[in-house]
Amino acid sequence: MLKKIIVDIITMSRGGFEMALLLKSMELNQEATI
Repeated sequence: MLKKIIVDIITMSRGGFEMALLLKSMELNQEATI
């Protein structure tokens, strides 16, 4: 959980907003499939 938050902060600080959205959507898909 903490790792995810840290990764989000890093991606946001780098201006990778689209990348963060992609990662979150992928995580949602994984949670749905499980």
